[in-house]
Amino acid sequence: MEESSMDPQQHKSTGSTTSVSNFGNRQDSLLCFPPTPPDFLDTLDKEADSGALQLALHVIEIERDALTNLYAPTSSTTTALALTDALALALARRLHTSPLAVFHKHHPGGAIGAGALQTKPQLVGDIAVQVPKVPVVAPRLAHVDTTILDAILTAASSASGWVRTSSERIVAPRTIQRIGRQLDLSRPLNSLDDRTAVERGDWISIDAASSVQEARNWILQMRQSKRGKTFLKKGTILGVVDALQSVSGVIEIEEITSEEELTQ
Repeated sequence: MEESSMDPQQHKSTGSTTSVSNFGNRQDSLLCFPPTPPDFLDTLDKEADSGALQLALHVIEIERDALTNLYAPTSSTTTALALTDALALALARRLHTSPLAVFHKHHPGGAIGAGALQTKPQLVGDIAVQVPKVPVVAPRLAHVDTTILDAILTAASSASGWVRTSSERIVAPRTIQRIGRQLDLSRPLNSLDDRTAVERGDWISIDAASSVQEARNWILQMRQSKRGKTFLKKGTILGVVDALQSVSGVIEIEEITSEEELTQ
C-alpha cells in the first residue's frame, strides 16, 4: 500500500510503502520492508481515532491456512487485506480532516463522475438495442406455428430480452413478460393482438443523437395533446434513427420516461 508521509506538512513531497504480510518475519521480507515500530501504530491509532486500526495493533498468528499443509495463501491473504484496509482508513483520517471530501474530489464516484455526466449526456443511441442483434423466433416443431413458449425461450437466450418474429416485426421485453402470464403457452404467437409483435412501420422514430433527457421532454410535450397520447403510450416501441437516416435500433418508451408519466 502506498501512502504519503505521516507528517501532514510533509506528505506532499515524500512517500512511503507499507507491507502487510503473513511472512513478515522472513529475512527477505525484512530486507525489503523494515518492521513498523508498535509505538508508531499506537500513536497513529490514537490520533486517527480509528477503531478499525485496533485490529492491526495485535499480532495475528495464523498457524495454517484453510487447508492443512497447503503451502498456498488462502486465509492469510484475507487477513492481510483486512489489515491493509484498516490501516488505509486510519491513514486517511490522519492525513485529511475530511477523507470523504477527498474521496468525492478525486474518485469517479464523486466529482469526476458527476463532471463526466454533465459534459457528456447519455444519448438515445447509447441505450438503443441494435435490431440486427435481436434473435428471430423459430418454432421448436416443424410445420407448427410459432408459439408463445417459443418466444419466451428465445427471449431467455437473448442478451437484450428482445426477439423478432420476422425482419419487420419485433417483440419488446415488457411484452414478453405480459404474454408469459398466458395460461396456454402453446397458443400461436400470431393469434395475439397487434401490440405483441409490432411492425416496423408502427415504430415511432427518434433521433439517435438526441439526449435521453431531450427525448423524455419531447415525449411529455407531445403527450399533452390527445393525438400524442394515442401513439406515445405504454408499450410503444421507439425506432432509433442513426446518422444514415436508417432505423437501426429500438427502445421501449418506458426506458425513456416512467410508466407513471405514461398514464397521466
